[in-house]
Amino acid sequence: MVQKKRKKKSQKPEKTTSVKIDISSVSSFFDKHPHALPMILLLALLLLFFNQMMFSGKTLLPPDKVTSISYEPFVQQSFKSGEYPLWYPYIFSGMPSFASLTRAPFVDILSWSIKGILYLISYIFPLPAFTLIFINYFLLGFFTYLLLMRITKIRTIALFAALTLAFQPAIIAFSAFGHNTKLSTVLLIPLIFLLAEEVLERRRMLHFALLALAVGLQMLKAHTQMSYYTFMFTGLFAIYWVIDSMRKKRPVSGIFKSLGVLAAALLIGIAMSSWLYLSVQEYAHYSIRGGGGLDYNYA
Repeated sequence: MVQKKRKKKSQKPEKTTSVKIDISSVSSFFDKHPHALPMILLLALLLLFFNQMMFSGKTLLPPDKVTSISYEPFVQQSFKSGEYPLWYPYIFSGMPSFASLTRAPFVDILSWSIKGILYLISYIFPLPAFTLIFINYFLLGFFTYLLLMRITKIRTIALFAALTLAFQPAIIAFSAFGHNTKLSTVLLIPLIFLLAEEVLERRRMLHFALLALAVGLQMLKAHTQMSYYTFMFTGLFAIYWVIDSMRKKRPVSGIFKSLGVLAAALLIGIAMSSWLYLSVQEYAHYSIRGGGGLDYNYA
């Protein structure tokens, strides 16, 4: 029996598709958007530094964060009963939660708005628990970059300043030790400085409104220490600006107009947060932190 030999089919080489990157188009994009590359670099370095929190399912759980979480049952219980949590009955036989800034839900408009957006995005794909803190670090670097670009007009210097501040050990320690409110307050300082300079130099309504809004949003973050530092350094900067303006022989009337516009923007920002701080001011007289502290004999 003769078996017919089967002819082997010649194997055709598989077609491979190669993705060609048009270097000229990439270069053209960065030429049209010169600030994109510094921001991509800032984002990439932050992702690399916080890779375990962003990609490995880990998070930070310092003692201060645990303490903050312990208030959640009380807050949820208050909302279920249709009340806003104003009084916390489980510490020192009861104390204000809103006026003491211990727990004031939905007061920090900026952070809660970002949380709402992240909540909607989480329906599409899950986000790590560290996402909000990560965004705060990026915004700190981004606003610092804008400020230094306004001052120097040099991208490398602005990027260096943004990276230096975002990765400063003291700033990194904020999230490591649970001081996330301090971080979210500090990130607005470069933006406030930028807008303050714009108001002093140009006195435009847009910058005036944005400065008042930025100050109000920062104060509603309920970290009075960082807000105090912001006002202190803004005042020092205003003094420097006046001296520099006199050296440049600017009209005195223009200097006073700029200072008046700056003061008005700051006052409007404070007024935006008055619904929180009027209660804080009323309670401060009964608090160790606001009532003059402890005397020598007590210590």
